[in-house]
Amino acid sequence: MLNFRFKTFILSLCLINTSWAQENLLAIGQGISSPTSTSTVNYSNGFTHENPVGTIYQGGARFSLQYDDNDNNSGLGGELGIGQGNYGLALGYYKNDCDSCDGDIAAAAAGSLGTFSLGLRVEEDLLTLGVVVNPTGQHRFGFTADINESDSSDSVKSFGVGYSLVKGNVTATLDASKQDRESDSSADDIIALTPGLRLQADMLALSVSYDMFVNEPEGSNRSNDLWFGVGIGKGQNWHLAIYKDYVADWALVGSLFF
Repeated sequence: MLNFRFKTFILSLCLINTSWAQENLLAIGQGISSPTSTSTVNYSNGFTHENPVGTIYQGGARFSLQYDDNDNNSGLGGELGIGQGNYGLALGYYKNDCDSCDGDIAAAAAGSLGTFSLGLRVEEDLLTLGVVVNPTGQHRFGFTADINESDSSDSVKSFGVGYSLVKGNVTATLDASKQDRESDSSADDIIALTPGLRLQADMLALSVSYDMFVNEPEGSNRSNDLWFGVGIGKGQNWHLAIYKDYVADWALVGSLFF
């Protein structure tokens, strides 16, 4: 009887892990309160990088390839990672084909302390700190901060906060972020605000988000933009995400899980 209960308990944990891991395969909002598990290191939206806590949603070992395309250039990236609920690690490389662009290497790590999950993303001269409160619950609160460690006299710090409501196969998100330059700038008043909605149905997922900018100074050329993603996958075996107007005109993220 005890053995049966133990096996039932383990099976329940596995089902729970699989369930919430499925929620984060497709990007939504600015990735502050609901970060993706398939492009955590290389892709981001808003004034901060994506919350590195996203690595805990990987559901095992992962390999992802990323490709994005604009009218004038394209980019190629790859990520390796492993994570399972209470921890996550990922390493990424990304290269844009513009003449003056160098390849970027970054790494992310996260750990869960029950109600709180803490994450860190490291790139040359840049640190991203992330927190998600209640990371597997219905109400999730996210916080991010980018800290620029370069010697530039005009270094930029960025901060983000967000909330996600996860109910069944539906996720509703509202993320906000802003930047703070070392030198005073009217751009520091701009707030990037992104509501988003994600729907999951078996092998198919859809996310729709709307980037808008509040407190823009006169003459600012930032424009509000609607972007969406479509995800196709088979459990935690493989996943393909297709994005329109997310990090580029078009972006593809293909992932294999082991």
